[in-house]
Amino acid sequence: MTSSGRLGAALLVILGAGVAALGGRAYHLGRVTLDGRRAAGVARASAESLGVRVAATREQALVARLRAEARALPGLLLAVALDSNEATLFRDGLPLRRMPVERATGPLPTGAPALARGEYVVGRVAGPKDTVEVPTWAWTGRGMPAPAERRLKGGLGPVVVELVDGPWLYARHPEGTLADSAFVLPGALRFAPRDLQVLKPNLQVGTPVYIY
Repeated sequence: MTSSGRLGAALLVILGAGVAALGGRAYHLGRVTLDGRRAAGVARASAESLGVRVAATREQALVARLRAEARALPGLLLAVALDSNEATLFRDGLPLRRMPVERATGPLPTGAPALARGEYVVGRVAGPKDTVEVPTWAWTGRGMPAPAERRLKGGLGPVVVELVDGPWLYARHPEGTLADSAFVLPGALRFAPRDLQVLKPNLQVGTPVYIY
């Protein structure tokens, strides 16, 4: 082999070694990137799981506190337990009447509020002759277009209790906007008509309502 041939062979060996080194480095960098992404994914999942546990613990603490306060607060108070879908009217911590309640399940229509646990007070009690502005999701929640005029007399039934910054308490009307027994207004609590009629004189403006 001539000197030029030997030089060419040497250059080929050097180039091959360089390519192999670059390939190894690229593989290493790829592994580092992949491992980093996996670690970030594990950390994110762990953080999300921790967040869920913290939120659940806070909600359990809120429920326990409201349940205890409902039995200790003097005067009239309406308590709604979401885990059992039961409402109880208390006077000085003693239960006067227990009644079932219904609430919407499944995805909320656009704009509809979620039913949130917390302390509320009665802001208004309306009857069948009072005008109530019915929310749009009373129609959109059933796949129907909402009318332009939504202020209806007795629109949410014979008795409607509006909580300050909170949900509606209403009863199904035999006819009208919410006559559908299978549809519960999202973000609201539905009572049997007789139960809400019995509650009406006890739920004055300012009466506490605890939902837990």
